[in-house]
Amino acid sequence: MTSDVNKTKVAVAAGKAKEATPKVRLNSVQIKLDEPIIVDGAKIDVLTMRRPKVRDQKNAHAICEGDTVKMEMVLFTNLCDLPIDALDDLYWDQYIKLQEAYTNFLA
Repeated sequence: MTSDVNKTKVAVAAGKAKEATPKVRLNSVQIKLDEPIIVDGAKIDVLTMRRPKVRDQKNAHAICEGDTVKMEMVLFTNLCDLPIDALDDLYWDQYIKLQEAYTNFLA
């Protein structure tokens, strides 16, 4: 067994253990927009998305009552500290950057 302090034992389904390197988690990520959006009269070309918590998902779900598209947008605006309608004028390729940033938090 290795003595590397950066590795920890992780239990697996078969009851055996394997070595795993802990992943570094960021608390937020900046997302550069190709074209700025206007929020409350200010041009914004960089969004900061924070790491999501369980309550963020619960709140978005409660607000949107099953509308998955709206739920994702509510979740993203909350994580980026923006008004709910702020993302409406994003081009789709820019919105995908938000989806990718969110997905990277979950990986």
